[in-house]
Amino acid sequence: MSAKKKAVKKEQPQLSMNLDLGKENPDGIVQAQVALNHPEKLKELPLAERIARTCHEVNKSFCEGHGDFSQVSWDEAPAWVHDSALQGVNYSLQNDNARPQDMHDSWVAQKVEDGWVYGEVKDADKKEHPCMVSYRELPLQQRTKDSLFLSVVKSFI
Repeated sequence: MSAKKKAVKKEQPQLSMNLDLGKENPDGIVQAQVALNHPEKLKELPLAERIARTCHEVNKSFCEGHGDFSQVSWDEAPAWVHDSALQGVNYSLQNDNARPQDMHDSWVAQKVEDGWVYGEVKDADKKEHPCMVSYRELPLQQRTKDSLFLSVVKSFI
């Protein structure tokens, strides 16, 4: 018997992809939902959404590395989280010289426009968020998230 082992081809289960390209939000951004077990299908999504998804997942991982497990995956996140990430991506793409503090200022302005205010604890129902402060008042971890977001966007261009 040969010392070489025969390569055994593993059966891959047939999994379907749920790609709903028919729904648009008020800004006309196509909302797509892709099964996590088909990452190759991400290439079919619009670039801004692919970037937003990546930014979200990077920030989620960063938070988890610091013991914050409150972030849900992109596929589980509500539409307002997707919209916020997409707005951040679009701002970054339209402002070549954007800095992390510019990203934060843009985020705060968008949140204010959407009715959000400062609150000691993030509460989406009340539209309260502890990061509704100036960039220099943010804790280091939050400033780092802005830097990560911007770095991810720039890595795509």
